[in-house]
Amino acid sequence: MPISKIRWALGSLAALILTFPAHADGQEEKRLVSPIVVTGDSGAAVLGLAYEFKRKSSRDFSNPAADGGDDWEEIDTDKLEWGYTLKGTITGDPENNPENFMEFDLFLNYVKLADLKSISDCQSMTCDPWQHQFGGVYKYEADQSLDDKQTVLGLRYLSHYGFRVPGTYKTSSDLYLSVAFGEVTPIADGERQQILGDALESFNRWDLQVLYKVRVDQLLGDYAEDLELSYRYFSEVDAPQVIEQAELDRFGHAKAVLNLKNNMFIAYTDGELPLDRAADSTFKLGWNWDLAALGL
Repeated sequence: MPISKIRWALGSLAALILTFPAHADGQEEKRLVSPIVVTGDSGAAVLGLAYEFKRKSSRDFSNPAADGGDDWEEIDTDKLEWGYTLKGTITGDPENNPENFMEFDLFLNYVKLADLKSISDCQSMTCDPWQHQFGGVYKYEADQSLDDKQTVLGLRYLSHYGFRVPGTYKTSSDLYLSVAFGEVTPIADGERQQILGDALESFNRWDLQVLYKVRVDQLLGDYAEDLELSYRYFSEVDAPQVIEQAELDRFGHAKAVLNLKNNMFIAYTDGELPLDRAADSTFKLGWNWDLAALGL
């Protein structure tokens, strides 16, 4: 099927679902803003604001639990999720922004939750939940000044495996995997234009992300809650030789975040992102403020 038809079908379906929230039987919302102090390779401290806005609706197609039964007795879950995510970092001077990458993500996913062990094990809370998601995604990527920007249309698979604490519903650690393949359409890209000329052509790209989250409160006591370790990798498919020589075809970005008590966090990042190609290493100290949880 031509990519134009795929784009039309995905866009029409996403618009239809997002326009009719009445079809949802569940909703989640996050409006997170984080005042931060961040330092890059230059050593200068920069004040900024990290943000993440997310709205997700869902419709559950699972069989309900029997009357008088526990919801966990029916461990298989089927549902449809749709929504958007907007995240990025703003600083006073975009040229001094060491995390100069903004993403707006429209998604539509089919979700399947299943456990690796038997239902009887799950009823005794000794099983580990494993969730799979597969769907379509439309993204808008840009730097803070919007000088460089591009869109991405593709498919994405997500997986979440939780390691449960025996005898509880809590998890001691969680592993997340995201694999996406899509067509990138540059709108403006100064570096690629210098190499390829003004006629920027679309290209295909792989986007892989791995995140491991583990609780550290028992190790660090009352000072910290959990540690997040993640790595993100982008790879252009069949990139022109001149793009490979300019090292514009592949990007890797590693991140470690220690979440402290009272919504504070310390983070370290290293690497490059598709429109933030300076290989920066950064340290960041910030405070998370969830506006949705505060009713704002």
